[in-house]
Amino acid sequence: MLPADYHIHTLASPDGKDTADALAAAAAERGITEIALTDHCDCDAPPGDPWHYDFDASRRVFSAAKDTRGVTVKFGVELGQCDYNREFAGAVLANADYDFVIGSLHKLKGCPDFYYLDYRNIDIDECLRQYFDETERMCRTGDFEVLGHLTYPFRYAPAFGLSLSIEPYCQQVTNILKVLIDRGMGIEVNTGALFSDLGETMPPEPVIRLYRELGGTVLTVGSDAHAAERVGEGFKQVCDMLSRIGFTHFTVFDRRTPRQVPLPENV
Repeated sequence: MLPADYHIHTLASPDGKDTADALAAAAAERGITEIALTDHCDCDAPPGDPWHYDFDASRRVFSAAKDTRGVTVKFGVELGQCDYNREFAGAVLANADYDFVIGSLHKLKGCPDFYYLDYRNIDIDECLRQYFDETERMCRTGDFEVLGHLTYPFRYAPAFGLSLSIEPYCQQVTNILKVLIDRGMGIEVNTGALFSDLGETMPPEPVIRLYRELGGTVLTVGSDAHAAERVGEGFKQVCDMLSRIGFTHFTVFDRRTPRQVPLPENV
């Protein structure tokens, strides 16, 4: 089991189900010794929108569970669409000494979250090309440690009978990974869809393998848990996969400074 889950949502996220204390307790039961609370901050959500970031709520939840049950709790945030409102994103990051920041793209400008899209009534190829273009732009300008759940739109395709391939977008994906590496940033291996109809991590193994081949070394693992029972889900499979690819370490953060940790042996 990997000992650190670096993508967890609390009740301070609109779709979060549990307190930080309950999440830390679940981590302790599964042998996870460090978690990062990364509540949603959709930078394009206006005040009054449920997805507008409530910093005070997020900070209260974090403070209530800091370093409990033998689990070190890090204060993080998931910046969604930070390129769509750079001023707000900068203000959020200036408001606290975060340990860890994820940059994610959940939707295209002016569109709903990919979760809500009807894939039968859109040009999915054009949509995906725009997604990868917007992701590259965000990686060039954004202030975050790792890119969250690359290939996020793929997660919802099976519900519409679609099986999407990464192959047509390989050059765009390569460009994104090169930008991240050049900027000293990394990728997240997200297990949130591993046990869904998609059945793979985001990004999938070929992309993670490409990241390593290009020289990437900064890599976090996150369950994207929105409830306690999902903390650490799929971490054994991911540890096996990373070892198979050739990684020997993963990354944790303190005050946004990376530290490499050896992958567990004999998992």
